[in-house]
Amino acid sequence: LFGRFALALSGRQWRWFYRALKVTAIALPPCSLLAIGAAQQGLRALTYPLLIALALPSLWLVFSYARQVRQYGLLVLLTGLAMVLIGGVHDYLYQQGYVSVLGGYWMPYATPLALASFAIVLVNRLVRALGDVESLNMSLERRVAERTHELEIANAAKTRFLAAASHDM
Repeated sequence: LFGRFALALSGRQWRWFYRALKVTAIALPPCSLLAIGAAQQGLRALTYPLLIALALPSLWLVFSYARQVRQYGLLVLLTGLAMVLIGGVHDYLYQQGYVSVLGGYWMPYATPLALASFAIVLVNRLVRALGDVESLNMSLERRVAERTHELEIANAAKTRFLAAASHDM
């Protein structure tokens, strides 16, 4: 989902990345349903690095888009998503036994921060959209007032013309 979000946000057409996301989304759920016991651990050992690898281009897409449009709220989102990626790497290493057993999982701490950063971006987009709607409404009201004034002028001219024609007859 993060990859699809990054592609949609940036407006880029990375076909290779889209295909990789699609294949992963189609193949991963049935494989996880079929994996039982030790096969499940083996599947995790393969899928976590794959998902982490798919997150890297997503982060790059969000970063390059944020730099291009100079929206600092997107940098907040990027920070939250990078924290989730770091938490995912740590938790994978923790599950594989490469990190001290005295530690714990980081994902429960990183995910709320990422969700909060995503909420900040959404609220900023909502505020910007409401401002755009308000300016469009003001423009529409101004155009309606101009057209109404033009119609009043045309109606007055018609009335004068009819009065003059009626007088001349």
